[in-house]
Amino acid sequence: VPGARVKEIALSVSSDDRIPTRLVGDHVRVRQILTNFLGNAIKFTPGPGDVRLVTTLVEGEAARVLLRFSVE
Repeated sequence: VPGARVKEIALSVSSDDRIPTRLVGDHVRVRQILTNFLGNAIKFTPGPGDVRLVTTLVEGEAARVLLRFSVE
């Protein structure tokens, strides 16, 4: 991510091991939202610094899961 490189911000990702490997949903919308979250985090983090995307399984069943995305 160019903004992160310029500001010397390290990006990392942490995912809950319980999240299924295959999910069905609107991947375009999820990508857009996460891109906006990360872009804002980079924009408002003074460099050098760290930005981390954390994905957590809140609840899950065979046909439905609830995920929480947070940016630290």
